Amino acid sequence: MQSFLSPTEFIFPGLDVLRISIKNQKICDHMCSQPGFLERQLLYLAPASPVPTQLLSLRVLANCFKHPSGQRLLLSGRENVITEALNCRLTPNKNVQVALATLLLNYSVCLGAVVDEEAGYSQCLLAVASVMENPLDPEAEFRLLVCLGTLISNDKSTRELAKSLEIENLVIPMQSRVEPQKVSECAGFVINRLQ
Repeated sequence: MQSFLSPTEFIFPGLDVLRISIKNQKICDHMCSQPGFLERQLLYLAPASPVPTQLLSLRVLANCFKHPSGQRLLLSGRENVITEALNCRLTPNKNVQVALATLLLNYSVCLGAVVDEEAGYSQCLLAVASVMENPLDPEAEFRLLVCLGTLISNDKSTRELAKSLEIENLVIPMQSRVEPQKVSECAGFVINRLQ
């Protein structure tokens, strides 16, 4: 009896190749111009998706920020991308946590170059707060702290929103981390910015 592999069994290796190849500008330009490309990536972030699929999809999206075509696509789809990416916020998998934090960090940097992106700052800040409420790998914590620091340093209204949300209460425990030291140092910087 002949067996057939379902399309989901092909996703993982395909995403892994895409994750690497999308760092090339020509490939990024081509993929980001394809109708439905972003929507397909977001489908892989569904709660029912296997963890490796979620991980690679997050990495594909994060790598898109390397080139202007990817930045434009991800900025235009920001609301949906961040909303769908938050499906992964409860995972105990440290690699997924780091990939999600990297995606949010890339957004915070990219938003800094866009005029009148207050809604983007607010959404990114709320996403960071949502992720920080969960137990995290230290590297994910560090990237989220850098993201948070970038957001509140670039925009006064975002800093005020962070204060009103009492995000400082999520950051204070990170300031006592012994290892790695970069987490406690970055947490201290963020707390100072929120004063």
